[in-house]
Amino acid sequence: MITPAYRILTYRQFPCLLCLLCNYISHNPNDVKHKYCGHCHVFLADLPEMLRSDNVEGQSPGFLLQGVLLAI
Repeated sequence: MITPAYRILTYRQFPCLLCLLCNYISHNPNDVKHKYCGHCHVFLADLPEMLRSDNVEGQSPGFLLQGVLLAI
């Protein structure tokens, strides 16, 4: 199963974004809103359509294996 490259988490009742490409966590509300990783400098929602999924909350993190994101 292919999973998206980010997770939306909640920390102290505020959403934050976890980038699964570099494991960077952003607490910036604009990063969460636009699914942007400031460490990778990439909009995670703009990755190829085959890697996207709009339902990402509550899923397990994935691993990047030979360029394909796989769920564990």
